[in-house]
Amino acid sequence: MRLSLKIREAKQKLDFSLESNNPLYFGNEKEYLDFVINQMIHTIHGEVKNETHFILYYEYKERFGQKIEKHYLYA
Repeated sequence: MRLSLKIREAKQKLDFSLESNNPLYFGNEKEYLDFVINQMIHTIHGEVKNETHFILYYEYKERFGQKIEKHYLYA
């Protein structure tokens, strides 16, 4: 499946992913950001090769990073 379709799927699942993980368990917004993005990658894409994982991680970070960090700060 094309990456753009997977990104659309990730966008649909982002709010659920944020609400299902209490940010109070994380030391700072960067830890929370890493956790949420990695969880989304695993849920949507399953096991992927390292190089693909990095591409997905940075793509999701660019698109969703600010929203995830804001959720950490306001929760």
